[in-house]
Amino acid sequence: MYYVIIIANDGRIYYEKLDENTSASNGPYYITNDLNYDDTSSFGVGTDQNTGSSAGNDKKDVVGVSIHYSHSLKLLFYTYPNGKSYVGALESLCGAHPLSRAVLIAPKSGKTLSLGLTQWTEVLGHPGLIFAVGKGKV
Repeated sequence: MYYVIIIANDGRIYYEKLDENTSASNGPYYITNDLNYDDTSSFGVGTDQNTGSSAGNDKKDVVGVSIHYSHSLKLLFYTYPNGKSYVGALESLCGAHPLSRAVLIAPKSGKTLSLGLTQWTEVLGHPGLIFAVGKGKV
């Protein structure tokens, strides 16, 4: 059983099981299964943490930047352009809230990575070790 997981322009995460019904040979298909267990505003995407209001009028504040699923760890890693990166348990895509226990990934130094983490990869030969590139302001 195969799935596709997509982070959309609005920062939401969608998934779909790949089968005959979703085949490109059937024409256009719209993915509508929302993986987020809560509104992305709870993660600070495009909102001011203190007021809850929009952090700016710039659309890039709520665009998804990167996403990676680790099959061996059953974890989903994702980043938004506000520099916040998260990891959440994704054991099964069945049920009402498949993405659970998402936590913010923060550097020990206390420095903010203004562009967050990207280029996620699992380190070959080291199960459980994930490598990602952190990008700060240039």
